[in-house]
Amino acid sequence: MKIDILTLFPEMFSPLEHSIVGKAREKGLLDIQYHNFRDYAEKARHVDDEPYGGGQGMLLRAQPIFDAFDAIEKNNPRVILLDPAGKQFDQAYAEDLAQEEELIFICGHYEGYDERIKTLVTDEISLGDYVLTGGELAAMTMIDATVRLIPEVIGKESSHQDDSFSSGLLEYPQYTRPYDYRGMVVPEVLMSGHHEKIRQWRLYESLKIKRDGQVADFNPDKIYQAILKAAQTVYVLTDDLRQNLAQVTKKVVLDLEEAKVERATISMIQSMVEHRLLGAGYITIAEHYISYRLQRDLERSGYGDHIAVHLHFEQIR
Repeated sequence: MKIDILTLFPEMFSPLEHSIVGKAREKGLLDIQYHNFRDYAEKARHVDDEPYGGGQGMLLRAQPIFDAFDAIEKNNPRVILLDPAGKQFDQAYAEDLAQEEELIFICGHYEGYDERIKTLVTDEISLGDYVLTGGELAAMTMIDATVRLIPEVIGKESSHQDDSFSSGLLEYPQYTRPYDYRGMVVPEVLMSGHHEKIRQWRLYESLKIKRDGQVADFNPDKIYQAILKAAQTVYVLTDDLRQNLAQVTKKVVLDLEEAKVERATISMIQSMVEHRLLGAGYITIAEHYISYRLQRDLERSGYGDHIAVHLHFEQIR
């Protein structure tokens, strides 16, 4: 992979000379070049100016960045502008970028950019809802998250596939020597040598760890309650219906066990629920279950107040 970085402060990127990114460069798997766009400024090396129409702060001028960009040897790269208004970066985005041959990062500073700079850009990305002095720290974070996903960078592919946010769940607890440290001992199941029991333990542990640090045991009743919530929007919850949906839940749990995956994802479990509901003929309940899930996804992405999800399935005979 080739990465070009347009920045006013190339010296800030020294951490990329070390650790996994540094080793990737040593192996020839990664080429990073820095371009100080101040060197391309025509106006007394000034890269910023006051905005037309007035306003606070200074804007990066288009000319130095365009000229620095034009000087780069490139072949259809993804061009990423670090922008607080951009799409929020996450693990899925890193996985997407890791498939590219060439990336260009444009790191801003000052109040913002001349809008015309965005005509060079394919992606506008933000780390989150907070303000940094410039785009350099954000670029380094994204590069580190992306480069480690390149094949052969960290060795075994499973090493990063098991990462917390790749699997959709946080990592199960792990232990190394000694067995007993200050009275804290390794769980017996990990000492048993029984691979299937260890896999099940890891699955349940990963399912019960929440991202806010709160720990709660994995409980299939949560799957059942989610199904009931979808059902009660269209049906009166009779005892027979409750029992039938309990059987659907049991089948989902069995599916999860039979899948024999070490790290089940939330989306995997949701897909199993949808499959079992449809298979049992509960098409309308499946509609509402999927609608609720998609609505929650929109809310987490900040669009819940603007978009409402309504699905309607029809059987094709």
